[in-house]
Amino acid sequence: MFIVEHYVCIGRQIFKKVVGNKFILFMNIQSKTQHPDIHFMVLNLIHKNKEITQRELARKTGISLGSMHYCLRALAYKGWVKAENFKNSSNKSAYLYLLTSVGITQKSKLALGFLKRKKLEYNRLKEEIHNLSRELESDHDAN
Repeated sequence: MFIVEHYVCIGRQIFKKVVGNKFILFMNIQSKTQHPDIHFMVLNLIHKNKEITQRELARKTGISLGSMHYCLRALAYKGWVKAENFKNSSNKSAYLYLLTSVGITQKSKLALGFLKRKKLEYNRLKEEIHNLSRELESDHDAN
């Protein structure tokens, strides 16, 4: 455990101090390839374009090509994605990625979680902007 200003890190979680000694979960620390948001983005991108390459997936999700390879293998192991060789491709290492029926269901579940996390993040940012604006106004009024 370590403490930095108003944040406490315990294991793979960071908590933010809010009032007195009360803390709320601020974020979970996970490897990018294991994060549900990355899984959602990958499944969503494959759903929209089954001919998408690993390189394009890596670029659009902001993770390295090696990490994307690991992520796709994990999704295939879970049974969410199926990779097939492109029969008509001149590049015989090219794959066609398909969501399985389980993958489609998981994509929907991950989308709900993604939306919930983004709304929480938005509300936290809105509150932080409001507090900072009030602080700056009071500082300006004091001068």
